[in-house]
Amino acid sequence: MANVKRLYFHPCLPAHRYSVQPGCGFLDPAYEQATGWLHPGADYNGRGGGDTDLGDPVYAVTDGTVVEVGFFKVWGNLILIHHEGPGVWTLSAHCDQVLVQAGQRVRSGQQIGTIGKGDTRVKKPYRAHLHFEVRLFGPERIPINDWPTATFKNRRDKALVEILHTRVDPERWLEKMHALPVLPGRGLSRGRGRRSRRLEERPPAH
Repeated sequence: MANVKRLYFHPCLPAHRYSVQPGCGFLDPAYEQATGWLHPGADYNGRGGGDTDLGDPVYAVTDGTVVEVGFFKVWGNLILIHHEGPGVWTLSAHCDQVLVQAGQRVRSGQQIGTIGKGDTRVKKPYRAHLHFEVRLFGPERIPINDWPTATFKNRRDKALVEILHTRVDPERWLEKMHALPVLPGRGLSRGRGRRSRRLEERPPAH
């Protein structure tokens, strides 16, 4: 059987309109200095800053199966997808809207949600951004809402080892996979996500 080339995309498109926020990269020392937490992913924000990207589309980086979606305290809406081809799981966090459901197959470049602010019921909600992780294990090993520094409270070395053993740098991974910066035939278009049922109307999962 002939090999079929697998397509990869950035989670926010077109990619040139977004960047990883300063101090918010994978295991970014500036993030730890500012918050006291080790950062297990990368935070993507519109280059306009602030909430200018609120409601912008979030895309599946490659073909896969939605493993779990849900609303969690502080996190807001989460989407976890298993990408069987490369053998990883991607987490898209703080979504405003979720356009997929558990068990659904998704294709490369398919919109799965929109950029949000996390749990807006907290005293100081996040500015709109996408927290994106590439995980090496599924929810049987890493709960969808896992935050290693909280799991290993006051045990930074163990939290660091956990992150290094269970996750990879999203920016480097996307570069390695030659992720495309725009959808085919879409050029520089930038559509807003269609309105959908808001998972944040549900009570937080426990």
